[in-house]
Amino acid sequence: MPTLTQKSNGFKDLLKDVVLKIANDSNSELLNRLITFDNKLEKDLALRSLTFTQQVIFQEVCEGALPVQLAQDIPQNSDYVAVGYKSIGKPIIDINYQKAEHDFIAGYSPLRLSSIERIQTKAAELKKREALYEMEISEFFNEASEQEIREMVDTVYFNIYHMAPGFIYIENDIFSNFYEFNNTIKALRGKSDIFILDELKTKALNEWTFVEKKYIYNLYWLIRSGGPTRVEEFNAFQLYCTTLHQYLNEKISEYLKELDEDAEAVPMSISEKALYTAKLRKKMQADFLFIREINGLTVHKKERFFSFSEVPVLTIHNFPTSLEEYISKKYNLTFSDNSGPYDLFYKIVKAGFENEIFVDNEGKFDFIEELINETISLAVEATEADMGMSRSFRNFKEFIEAIDHGDAARACNWKQPDYFCCVTPSDQFMNRLIHKGPLLANILLAISTRMQYNSWHYMPGHFPFEEVPDNRHFYFPPVMADTAVWSNQHHKGHLNAQVKYSIRSPQAIIYNKKTFNAFFDLRLMKQEGDPFSQHDLKTALYYTSVLQNLYQALMDYIAETRIDYCINSFTKSWFKKHYTI
Repeated sequence: MPTLTQKSNGFKDLLKDVVLKIANDSNSELLNRLITFDNKLEKDLALRSLTFTQQVIFQEVCEGALPVQLAQDIPQNSDYVAVGYKSIGKPIIDINYQKAEHDFIAGYSPLRLSSIERIQTKAAELKKREALYEMEISEFFNEASEQEIREMVDTVYFNIYHMAPGFIYIENDIFSNFYEFNNTIKALRGKSDIFILDELKTKALNEWTFVEKKYIYNLYWLIRSGGPTRVEEFNAFQLYCTTLHQYLNEKISEYLKELDEDAEAVPMSISEKALYTAKLRKKMQADFLFIREINGLTVHKKERFFSFSEVPVLTIHNFPTSLEEYISKKYNLTFSDNSGPYDLFYKIVKAGFENEIFVDNEGKFDFIEELINETISLAVEATEADMGMSRSFRNFKEFIEAIDHGDAARACNWKQPDYFCCVTPSDQFMNRLIHKGPLLANILLAISTRMQYNSWHYMPGHFPFEEVPDNRHFYFPPVMADTAVWSNQHHKGHLNAQVKYSIRSPQAIIYNKKTFNAFFDLRLMKQEGDPFSQHDLKTALYYTSVLQNLYQALMDYIAETRIDYCINSFTKSWFKKHYTI
């Protein structure tokens, strides 16, 4: 069980651990454990990170044609293959590779000249196939106007700038907006001397390398196939034309099967396939809920979906039992008298403000805060999570006024403390930390503070992008719910709280007929045990709908009355007071 005081370097420690484990392995077992981070990443995803030469070496080893037995030193007077990782996690399975700073090398295995020639011949065949697909890129850059190309760069730049950190490969080149590895956009900071997308905005077109053309072209059409989240589905993949064709073919086939349709025509080019994929996905949205599965090791995000009929729908008849009992007793409401959950919550909000409902919790919450906390607590219990949380804006009236006046500058000026995050631990989690003083309070506060930052980071995305000040960075407000494994590798908040598994369920609020995505969310986390299942995710969606009805009723009541209400709990002093145990 995690001690919560143990220091960890997250992903770097994991890479060191895997390198040590595989040093005494050999052949296919060695390489399988390498590319999957010791069976922590699906093999199908892992294979898409390999260069053509690495793919051939991997296949040769798995077929028994190429023995691999590692030694710690480079073989004398012999060619060799080096095995290990770049610090970002990119596998090293390379011929005569020279170790670079920050690499993690498991060892070296000698190679015969005949093996190298065979590997190079097979890799050349894969590259020959890739070259056929690359003709589409060459034709575009030969025929397109400079304005078309610059607009393509602008689209890629804008999407990379406003999406979560990730990274993509083309052969041994890494393109990343990922924390210290960022080498795409200077404003995102990073240790690189060159920021590729900044350079390409002004670089003369005749000076572009083919890799740069490939990066822009393929990434642009990947985005066009379904929005910026598509890029995250290529995290830690090779952005080969071959890989992109394979991905788009899979999506088209998958969507057609679910829609029970035949293909209208057979699209051949990347651009045609991307647009067709986007068209089919839009059709899918009428009957299917899209979600994602995230592996924190590579931050790869896999698209999944299930029918809306599989998602539990909150009604007045399947309300959480303990919450129904609590509401019935406190507000003297009969559930059968309400047409639905929203009607019920609106009556509660109205009664709470107009009748000054007494809340008997020793001043810990007001009545809105108590309902939020109680709902999170039920979600935590139902999914066996260690803790749950919900974040949003503290003062809905201020938000309403900013929207009414189209005042993006005002909204972008709000500070992180203007947002809140209610973090609710399970009883078991609290018991593990009893008699440890401020430790629990510090953990919950750290999580809450990070979630305040997330809300702050999403807020500009609720306004027309051209109205957002140039110096105000933001992320696109998320739409899809997700589950994540190995969350404790790169994300500092998850690393510090040793959160291994998580669920995120963002939800929208509607005001004045406009939808504000991710205005709040429900998140669930745990440190150990089994990963969250799809059933757990559906349970989280159910409790998210409870919160959605509460937040929507609060928004509507404040919009009608213009009452000046603020959620005042969940501050530093509040967590210290109530969770120092």
